[in-house]
Amino acid sequence: MLNAGPAQLDEVDVELADVTAASIGGPHRYQQDTGLAVGAQQRLADAAVLEQAKGRLSVQLAAQPDRALATCTGTSLTSGLTQHEAAEQVAVGGLRLQRTAAGTIPQG
Repeated sequence: MLNAGPAQLDEVDVELADVTAASIGGPHRYQQDTGLAVGAQQRLADAAVLEQAKGRLSVQLAAQPDRALATCTGTSLTSGLTQHEAAEQVAVGGLRLQRTAAGTIPQG
């Protein structure tokens, strides 16, 4: 006679179901986690470049760090570079900005 109630799973069946579910979902979850980690790592690297450029410009222009970053942003807009490209050039010393002849900080 057939039992019309829910099937009872023993410990082995439950463990097999867990392993099966993990093997199906595991690779997808791993790819998601790896993608998130790579994205976070890139954002940290980008932020480090901006901070380096901000510090270098603060010294070059004798300006507050936020003002120096705004100058880097303005420079990127007028030069056709992205903010990150301009920051990279400033950070490695390839792009130097100086105060204007009147002693003001350049707008970019």
